Amino acid sequence: MSLSTGRTFSYYPITGIIKRWSSIGEEDREERALKKLEAGVRTVAPEQAVDIVPFVATLMGLTLHGKHAERMKNVSGDSLAKLIAKNLRYLLAVTGRGKTLLVVVEDLHWADESSLEMLKLLVPVAANHPVMFLFNFRPEYAETTESFHADLLEQYAELCVDIELSALTADQSRTLTGNLFKAKGIHKRITEQIVERSWGNPFFIEEVVRSFIDLGYLENTEKGFVVAGDLENISISNSINEVIMARVDSLDTQMRSLLRVASVIGRSFFHLSAGCENIPGQTRRTGISRAVGRTGKEDGYVLLEKR
Repeated sequence: MSLSTGRTFSYYPITGIIKRWSSIGEEDREERALKKLEAGVRTVAPEQAVDIVPFVATLMGLTLHGKHAERMKNVSGDSLAKLIAKNLRYLLAVTGRGKTLLVVVEDLHWADESSLEMLKLLVPVAANHPVMFLFNFRPEYAETTESFHADLLEQYAELCVDIELSALTADQSRTLTGNLFKAKGIHKRITEQIVERSWGNPFFIEEVVRSFIDLGYLENTEKGFVVAGDLENISISNSINEVIMARVDSLDTQMRSLLRVASVIGRSFFHLSAGCENIPGQTRRTGISRAVGRTGKEDGYVLLEKR
């Protein structure tokens, strides 16, 4: 996964995949992270671990000591990048041995240049091993995925399949809206207004449904959602920004303060204290998930607090 801030973090989507694969948490210090990485590599390539670990760890920005530091002496520049790619390709190949390995990179249009260059060096592993890359990105990002996409098609056309996702049709939008609501008593006018203003964007539809829940118009029961408020006179926002801001405005003062501080830090952070001294710790830990309408690791959010 790439983030909107990903262009300022070298190799962010790649290191994120490695961390998840080796169960490295955001709270793990360097020493523990290195041990987890080494343990993960040894499970799939025990004999080659001594060569693979220092190069992958270097990509991740981990400090090396002892034999690993010795292995990296006099390795730099282009040779370093090529050796990192070589060891990553080998790691992908052995991890996928006996099964198909799917490597998913979402929101690639936010990726930094170094990540895109490294990914191009990794793609060839799919030619001879059961490894599949799934790159998800928006069109018309000339500086990142437009050139990345063109390079892949030029160099590895036989390995590439393009799947272009278009906007939902009106009928598809109605189906999605109905599936998300699953509540009796939703006036047809409300559904049609959502469909009309969504312009086929499923994210808009999802956010509208979430806003209805947050604002108390829909209530989740054992039998599914039921209408709990007056939807007859509700006004549907014209944009995603308006929908989200309406949800933010519905939060209490503490939640708005918490969200304001978190938005400055970004999506991934270890602790949240500055500007939130008057907000109880439990509120901090649960408040962001409520505010953004997501929980834990879903949708790329990493919301942790050191204890």
